[in-house]
Amino acid sequence: MPVDKSGERIQQMFGEIAPRYDLMNHVLSLGIDYYWRWRTVKALPLIPEVPVLDVCTGTGDLAIAYWNEGGGKVPVTGSDFTHEMLCYAHQKKTKLDAKMSAHIDFIEADSMQLPFASNTFQLVSVAFGLRNIADTGRGLNEMIRVCKPEGHVVILEFSKPDIPVIGSMYQWYFKNVLPRIGQLFAKNRQSAYNYLPQSVAEFPQGKEMLEILNKHGLTETKCISLTLG
Repeated sequence: MPVDKSGERIQQMFGEIAPRYDLMNHVLSLGIDYYWRWRTVKALPLIPEVPVLDVCTGTGDLAIAYWNEGGGKVPVTGSDFTHEMLCYAHQKKTKLDAKMSAHIDFIEADSMQLPFASNTFQLVSVAFGLRNIADTGRGLNEMIRVCKPEGHVVILEFSKPDIPVIGSMYQWYFKNVLPRIGQLFAKNRQSAYNYLPQSVAEFPQGKEMLEILNKHGLTETKCISLTLG
């Protein structure tokens, strides 16, 4: 049975785990999530004064990473449709340099219906969020629509390691350890940390994902493997 990605469930689930979301990301990834975001923002050079959008931004970590990479000279917007997550993103914004923080903003918005004009952003990113959008195709179309024709779409997402031994260890941890730790420390009624491995297992990866991106009109697509796949 396909995993339930209805908007109501996703909003409630992330709303409930918002207070422990950052902590659990760092703990369950053994801190490697910092490296993943660092690699992501280093993948492409940023053009000063041309805006960047991070959809499904959650508590804003990737949006802030892009803001830091641009030295506060690149306007960054983070969008998400879970209000509780954005509250923590706004808290992080208040701790940034007051003058530079005018160049970063967080707004509540549905990724399947973004409130931005077409051809606006030099780069549109999403980290661990595309698989949570109820209609992946609509989410991709919106990301592409608001991106400039010469711009880039960047997706940071989990995948299943293709090295046999590593893959087996990863699957065991992902299915047996991670859900128990997650549910223990970030209690919620939506089994968020059971949803995580289920949603990753169902989401297209590698070559299959590139083919989907190509069908949606993106060109020069490539997949960069991180941390043993």
